[in-house]
Formats: sequence, structure tokens, C-alpha cells
Amino acid sequence: MTDDKTPSPQEDSQAKPEADQPVDQTAIIVAPAADGPDSTAAAAQERKPDPEAEPGPPPEFPTEPRKGSGIPWFSLLLLLLILLVAGAVAGLGWYGYGYYQQTQSKAGELAELQQQLAAQNQQLTQLRQALSTVGRDREQAVGAMGDRLTAAEQRLQAQNKRLLAMSTITREDWLLAEAEYLLKLANQRILIERSAEGADALLTEADAILRDLDDPDLFALRKAVNNDLAALRLINKIDREGLYLQINGLITQVVMLPVRPDREQVLGRGKNPEGEMLDENLTTDNWWAAMKKSLRAFGKSLSNYININNHAERPAPLMSAESAQYLQQNVRLMLERAQLALLREQQAIYTNSLEQAEGYLVQFYPASAPVERYRQELNALAQRDIVVELPDISGSLELLHSYIEDLHNLKGAGKPSAGGN
Repeated sequence: MTDDKTPSPQEDSQAKPEADQPVDQTAIIVAPAADGPDSTAAAAQERKPDPEAEPGPPPEFPTEPRKGSGIPWFSLLLLLLILLVAGAVAGLGWYGYGYYQQTQSKAGELAELQQQLAAQNQQLTQLRQALSTVGRDREQAVGAMGDRLTAAEQRLQAQNKRLLAMSTITREDWLLAEAEYLLKLANQRILIERSAEGADALLTEADAILRDLDDPDLFALRKAVNNDLAALRLINKIDREGLYLQINGLITQVVMLPVRPDREQVLGRGKNPEGEMLDENLTTDNWWAAMKKSLRAFGKSLSNYININNHAERPAPLMSAESAQYLQQNVRLMLERAQLALLREQQAIYTNSLEQAEGYLVQFYPASAPVERYRQELNALAQRDIVVELPDISGSLELLHSYIEDLHNLKGAGKPSAGGN
């Protein structure tokens, strides 16, 4: 609010302004704005003509600006404040926009840095895993190298012991080594060749070597060797060579068996000594016998023209020469398989092969005395037992081996006994 008041029309008329002076429109317009809405309303009320009053002369506008006109200081201050606030808001907006852009840029950089950090963490994890794997592999390699080194050291120590033992080898050591070799051969004969005779001879030779050493400490060893000898000599021995040769003889006689009947045998016509011609030296003493022989021969000759077939009996079929050869080869094959099973001590294959050979004889060979005797030989061979239960003779070998090891043991004190540690 200001103390200035708008002059009344009477005061304006007393001021006597010049008619031709221009009206200060700015003053007229601004002054009400400066006084505010209340002053404007009051001025309008004052300027409202009174209908009961007499009309007077029109008001004259002053030619000079009135006192108190112009922009007030409060408005300037308000305008200045508005400008300051607008500048501050604009500055804050500009600063906020720049800060926002800077924040967004930093957020992008932060996200990128986080991605890089995650990638680096992943690489670090992979490197740790690879380092752990390399460490385990290195530990395993070091352990394997340590094991190999330990094994090499053990072999080196064993070789050193053997060299030291060989440097003091005597005649007794050579004889013990020879006896050990013979016992090994005897065990191989039992396990591989299944030959009791060969093992018996080898054990006898080893016992002779131990006897020649004349060492009381070898008493237990000689006892074990003689126990093995007694076990070998008490078994039921089988003459495999004799059985093999018997089967071989049957193989050679296969071709001698009558395989197929000839035409005379199929027709039932055989040679009959009664059908022979009369003796040229016929005398009065034998004429009756010669007459009877002639009559029988005449009857036999009539049978060549008369053939009586018995359809109740099945005729034997004729066999070609090729089929007969195949049949003989099958019989030979069965007998040779029986020989192989005999050498391998395969009882089931041996018996089955001989039975199959006999089956060929029954089915394809005619009933005759040679075939029947051949079958009897096959049956006798099939009843033979070809498997021998051989004893275990490894006890004497282990005892001798332990005695030799103890004898050459550098840590042992004195001469060991053959009975064990």
C-alpha cells in the first residue's frame, strides 16, 4: 500500500492543464496497478458520476506527470526476486541435468566395471581350478615318481644282495641250485605235460643230489621230496602210449572192413563148394557121393533162374564207392579225435568219439564177423579211464626255495635249517 491518493476531478480542474498537452497514458495505466486492486476500485467509485449532480465540464488530464507515479521499488524487488528465482531454478535445472547425465554416464561405467569385475572373477575362478588341477597332477606325478624311485631302490638293493651272494657261491650253492631246477621241471611235468613218469625221474635225481651233499640240515627237505615220490608212485598209471597205438591200429584197419555188399551178396548168392564140377578122378567108390554132389549143384543152378523175395525184410541198399570213402574218413576222424582227447585227458570227448565211430559201424556197415570184432575193440577202449589224479609236489620245491633264500640272506646269523624259519 502507498500513501499516494488519486486526485479528484475538482483537483484536476483546478490544476488547469493545457488542452493540447498529450495525456500520460503510462501514468494513468500504471498508477492503478501500483496502488493495487483496492485503490483501483476506490478510484473507479470516486470517478463514477453522480446522477443527481449537475453535469460539469469534462475532466482535463494533467499535462505533467503527477507526483508519486512510476515503478515502485517493491515491484522491482519482486521482479528481481522472480528473476533470481528463475535464474536459480534454471541453474539448478541445468546443474541437475548435467548431474543426471553425469550420473547416467557413471552408472553405465559402473555396470561395465561390474561386468569386467565378474569376468575377472570368473577368470580368477578358472585359474584357481586350473591351478588346483595342476597341483593335484603334480602331486600324483611326484607320488608316482616316488613309487618308481622306491621300486628302483628296492631292485638295486636286491641286485646288490645277489651280487654279494654270488661273490661267495660255493659248490654246495651250485648243487642246491641244480636240485631246485630239477624240482621246477618236475612240477612243470605234472602241471603241463601231466606226466607222472617224467616227474618221478626228476624227483629221484633231485633226491640223489641232496643225498650227495650229506648235510643234516637237508633232512626235512629230503623227507618232503620222498613224500612226493611216494605219492607219484602210488597213483593209477595209464599207458597212454599203448592206448594211442591201439586206436592207431584200428584206424589203419578201417579200410579192411566190408563197407558195401556186392551184387552176389545182395542176391544171396555165394560160392558153394557143393556146386563145383565133379572130380575128374571119379572111381567106383565115390560115384554115389559125386552123384549127390551133382544133384545139389543142379538144384543150385536152378536157383539162378528162380528168385524168391521176402518183402517183410528191408533190402540192404547199395553204397557207391564215394560214399564208402566218406564213411571210412568219418570213422577215421572220430578215432583221431579220440587220440587227441586221450593226450589231453578229456574223458568225455574221448568216450563220445569212440561211441560215434561205433555208431557209424552199426548204421552203415553190414553185420559181419570183422565188423563185430571191430565194435568190441571200440567198446573196450571206450570203457578205459584216461584221467589221472596227479598229486601236488610243489611242497618240496617251496621248502628248498625257502632254504636257499635263508642261506643267502645277508642279515641271517649262522646256517639256517631246512625245516623253515
